[in-house]
Formats: sequence, structure tokens, C-alpha cells
Amino acid sequence: MSRKDEVKNRTIVRSLLAEWYDRERAKTESAAYTQKAVKIGDLADKFLQQAASPEVVDGIRLREAWTEIAGKQIAAISDPVTLRDGIAEVEVSHSAWLRELNGPIKRQLLGKINQLLGENHCRDIRFVPGARKKS
Repeated sequence: MSRKDEVKNRTIVRSLLAEWYDRERAKTESAAYTQKAVKIGDLADKFLQQAASPEVVDGIRLREAWTEIAGKQIAAISDPVTLRDGIAEVEVSHSAWLRELNGPIKRQLLGKINQLLGENHCRDIRFVPGARKKS
């Protein structure tokens, strides 16, 4: 139903209720006859799933959950940038972190990413130098 039709229906319902009750009570009672409210976040998710490729949606989910995946300390020095062809590109604030994060931590991060996105969505993480994060 279009917004215009919804307004028209609400006006009709309100005028019928105004005849039955009074004008003030009709406003209150008409709320029961309107469509249920929808969260804007739910609409945005639905739109995003229709408009964006699954890979883009997975990249957004990765960025949103990065602190939970990496932990506060690693998230403070890194940012996931893209998720393309199963490879997550993550910028780090200093080149010294490249060697540190390419160790055992990388396998843990891969496991947590695939736990979030589903098995084998991410097969590798590429850590790259990036802009320094401001704390």
C-alpha cells in the first residue's frame, strides 16, 4: 500500500470514528487501525540486501562486528576495509603490527570471521598499512 493510500485510509477511519465517538477520541482510536510501526534499521537491512551484493553485505557485517571479533585492543589498531573474493583486507595503524597479526592471531581471527559470516566466506586475511587511527 502506498503512503498516499495509507493516509487516505487513515482519514476515512478517523472520520468514521469521529461520527461514532467525538473528534478527540477518534484520534486516539484511529491508532489501532494504522499499520504497525517498522524499525528503520529493518527497512535499511532489507533494502541493503536487495541493492547490494552478498559480498558487500558480508563486508559491512564484518566492519560492524570487528570489535567483537578482534577484541578491543586489536580493533583499536585495525580496520577491515574490504571483503573480496574470500579475502578480508584489514588496515593496521603501524607496519609493526603486520608481522604480529600475521602469526597465530590470524588463524583465530579467520575462525571468528567465518563463525560470524558462515563457513568459508573468508579464506584469508591480508593486513595492510593504513592511516593511523585516532584514539
